[in-house]
Amino acid sequence: MFDKTHYTNGQKVFEFTGNKLTFFFKTGIVKAEGIFEDGQMEGEWKFYRENGKLWQISAKGLAVIIIRQAEVKPA
Repeated sequence: MFDKTHYTNGQKVFEFTGNKLTFFFKTGIVKAEGIFEDGQMEGEWKFYRENGKLWQISAKGLAVIIIRQAEVKPA
């Protein structure tokens, strides 16, 4: 999980700030973020699409909530 520290373009793959762990896409956009303690994901985690929009939220012991964004096309 933490073998790769940087993408070939130099962008960080992940970053620890206290007990918060953030993963990044190679573009630098946040991929996932949440609390990481004792080698495990804890509490609420947010996952994002490559365009930066929130994709899903999960919490330990709870079902994953998927956020779907409807595409509205002009008439």
